[in-house]
Amino acid sequence: MNNQAYLRTQATELLRLARTCFDLEVAYKLRHIAQDMQRRASDEGDIPPGYMHHENGHSGDMDRG
Repeated sequence: MNNQAYLRTQATELLRLARTCFDLEVAYKLRHIAQDMQRRASDEGDIPPGYMHHENGHSGDMDRG
């Protein structure tokens, strides 16, 4: 699976979680992250290194604050 397909898959899963989330703030944040992933997946070119880290499960550009 290439990076774009991976991001689309993850975005779809985040949107599914957002639809079932009772906490509206958390649901909003999940949708925001999913939209960012969808935007990056549709951008031309490669996804910049450091954005995706398959080995440790972290996304480098996510705002955790």
